Amino acid sequence: MAPNNMIRIYLQQSLEFAYMHCQKMQLLHFLVTNQFCQSLLL
Repeated sequence: MAPNNMIRIYLQQSLEFAYMHCQKMQLLHFLVTNQFCQSLLL
């Protein structure tokens, strides 16, 4: 395999991992904010 091909695959996998991590953090942030708002309303 050509080196630049390996680099491209590595970058693609890194981007996918970062994207999934970002989605998880957004979901976590949403859940925490949601619980915080509910506790204020109670």
